[in-house]
Amino acid sequence: MNIPVFVRLETHIPAGLERLMTEGLRPEDAARLFPNTIRRLTQLAQVGVDIWKDRARKIPGTEGRPLKAGSAGSPMVRLDRKSYEDSIVVGPYQAQQDGLKIEIYTDSAQARPIEDGGTTIDLHTILSYAPKAKMGKSGKYLRIPFRHATTEPGVAGGSRFQSVSNRWGSNVLPPQVVAAMKRKNPSTVTGSYSERGPNVKHGMVQRNFYSPHPGRLTPNELRRLGLSPLFPAGRKLVGLMRTGAQGHGGYLTIRTLSEANTDGWRVPAYQAQRLSTATARDLQALSRDWFDGAIKADLEAIAQSVKE
Repeated sequence: MNIPVFVRLETHIPAGLERLMTEGLRPEDAARLFPNTIRRLTQLAQVGVDIWKDRARKIPGTEGRPLKAGSAGSPMVRLDRKSYEDSIVVGPYQAQQDGLKIEIYTDSAQARPIEDGGTTIDLHTILSYAPKAKMGKSGKYLRIPFRHATTEPGVAGGSRFQSVSNRWGSNVLPPQVVAAMKRKNPSTVTGSYSERGPNVKHGMVQRNFYSPHPGRLTPNELRRLGLSPLFPAGRKLVGLMRTGAQGHGGYLTIRTLSEANTDGWRVPAYQAQRLSTATARDLQALSRDWFDGAIKADLEAIAQSVKE
């Protein structure tokens, strides 16, 4: 269930206006009586959306990193800045007896963990519901691909897949590694088959056949390329494969998430960003004199209409 995050802005009808209002004033009369105030209110809300979106574009974290663990029937929530930014919108204004209200909000599943922070995620929980999981002698396991970027433009593993982590550093492959991998046989999908999966109650799971003997980067090759397999920069590249057709491929390492090994595979909790709180604070500061001219113009128009 998505939990909306709201920023509420309100401007109350000045007490002095009560003399100019009849007891039968209805909320729908607001559009007729306060056009300037409503216009300024919607403008302020749009400013709030722009501020919030700007903050959303700058939030920390690697694109795609888990924010919230999933479960059966509920997918894992992952960081997607563009999706989160696009979800921030202005709602319609509401006219009430005591004022005008408008909301800027997001109903993105990312909103709550980004706003309030998350908890440490143990990726082993995926094994209880992932449809692609397999059953081995020691329990369920899952092969997980990690994509590595290159500096070559136009390649699927290019700059758009670049990421950086505190532990493993950049995932951009060194030029000497890219050159070595180009001389190796790629791994390609040659067919598929179906079988029952341990987490699928109905139907079958599609598996792929791959070309035999793909070229993999070995620890000895890494040493010859100037990278030690004993340190993170080299260890993460052991088993690196080239995938796909020439000019349309990428570079992957495959790691196994298994019930037989409970070590590792934990994602640190995402830190609270409080974007909507900061946005609300900015808007409160802006709203101090934001409506002065609009309210004055509406009051003068109402007063003139009463005289007539």
